[in-house]
Amino acid sequence: MITKISLILFAVLLVSGLEEEERWKRSLQPGAPNVNNNDQPWQVSPHISRDDSGNTKTDINVQRHGENNDFEAGWSKVVRGPNKAKPTWHIGGTHRWRRSLQPGAPNINNKDQPWQVSPHISRDDNGNTRTNINVQRHGENNDFEAGWSKVVRGPNKAKPTWHIGGTHRWRRSLQPGAPNVNNKDQPWQVSPHISRDDSGNTRTNINVQRHGENNDFEAGWSKVVRGPNKAKPTWHIGGTHRWRRSLQPGAPNVNNKDQPWQVSPHISRDDSGNTNTDINLQRHGENHDFDAGWSKVVRGPNKAKPTWHVGGTYRWRRSVDIPHASTDNVDETFWEFDPHTEDDDDKPVLRLRRSDDEDEEEEEDQPWQLNPNIARGDDGNTRADVNIKRRGENHDFEAGWSKVVDGPDRAKPTWHVGGTFRW
Repeated sequence: MITKISLILFAVLLVSGLEEEERWKRSLQPGAPNVNNNDQPWQVSPHISRDDSGNTKTDINVQRHGENNDFEAGWSKVVRGPNKAKPTWHIGGTHRWRRSLQPGAPNINNKDQPWQVSPHISRDDNGNTRTNINVQRHGENNDFEAGWSKVVRGPNKAKPTWHIGGTHRWRRSLQPGAPNVNNKDQPWQVSPHISRDDSGNTRTNINVQRHGENNDFEAGWSKVVRGPNKAKPTWHIGGTHRWRRSLQPGAPNVNNKDQPWQVSPHISRDDSGNTNTDINLQRHGENHDFDAGWSKVVRGPNKAKPTWHVGGTYRWRRSVDIPHASTDNVDETFWEFDPHTEDDDDKPVLRLRRSDDEDEEEEEDQPWQLNPNIARGDDGNTRADVNIKRRGENHDFEAGWSKVVDGPDRAKPTWHVGGTFRW
């Protein structure tokens, strides 16, 4: 019965999505303008990868983002390797509706669509078919979320799981009539939550956060109050401090671009009684990012040597100069000649076309990025990996390579290649 209801909800979401698609789908006629993502609601993402165990996995995902409805479906299968098996799949969606149900009420933006329901059904590697549904509401000062999930078919068929939680935000000034402008006037928020998991444990937790201009703070407490894993509570405390590029007295602090550096210390206790302390250092620049961290269990049964990681990102712009290029067989939709780049106008330079809008986001002129990283884990393995990505207007590309270069699990490298096409 639950499965039938879920399938009916999926059918309603898909049909409504197709109806909207007929109204404002992107035209495929030559010369049709490509305005924004609203004209590209559909996207398909094929992907293939090889993991540490020698399994080659291929998968494909299809998504549609509409005004009131979203749809997503995916299929995945290990096509070669020791874990070759039946495919897995998932189907789901989201329906949003506005606060006012009166006929003719305007639908301006998501603030008028605080409620949304998201049904979903999937099949995993073990042959379990799981169905779940989530309900959310996003308000000005309060958020609410609840969900229900159950394995309706397969070897792990059992009682359902569920969760209920929310968030309350309050502004800095408590004086009556103080204006509530934006989140900067609501730096504090508290988020209580209760849930039941697959093992029959009922867990309750609460988190408190504060977001300031130069400092963030976060603390949380969690405990299994009922079930087989009932035990002592866990907790965590941490924060972030940001500082600006200029250290001169009186230097203006305009925005995050003037605060590229941030340090985040953190301490926590887990379910096994381990107290873990860690610190992370990050820098966000225009073309370069840097990230490093150190972590160690300082008390408890898993006390051991520390772990660490060091990595970064390099981005470069869309424009590429090719000296002494010819105009023969050049698609001027993507390429343009810039004879003023060199002193000799008889030797023009072929340049990949950049946007004519100088106010575009910087990342649109930096679609390529390279991410090297090296880290040491709890198992004593030092892993090196590198990822390369490109974000384009209609196409995305991603590839990566990873290898354990030192440690007990040293082996052949793993890799992945994938992308996305939107239309």
